[in-house]
Amino acid sequence: LKTNYNHVGSGLLTAFTERWQPETGTFHLPIGEMTITLDDVSCLLHIPITGKMLNHAGTSCTMEEGQDMCEELLNFSREDAQEEFDKMKGAHVSFAKLLEIYHDNLNLALAA
Repeated sequence: LKTNYNHVGSGLLTAFTERWQPETGTFHLPIGEMTITLDDVSCLLHIPITGKMLNHAGTSCTMEEGQDMCEELLNFSREDAQEEFDKMKGAHVSFAKLLEIYHDNLNLALAA
């Protein structure tokens, strides 16, 4: 991995470390609250954003196990899970699909 920065001062790292708020994922600075996104890091360090968002190497599950988890934990039918797995080429669920599932489940809970 190559970046344009050969050395980052320990004072800068310490300052950001002290101001990091893990609960909100932001930095609290004297000028206000600031969020650094993955795109910001990519632009600043010239690191390309490629590949899968999460890589759980060595922790994969079978399609059947994935369907079981989707059904049990996400209230997501086995058929819908299999359709998503086919699209994702493995026992994976896209972030967009997770967002859709959570919104659907939230609406069901609010309607109850």
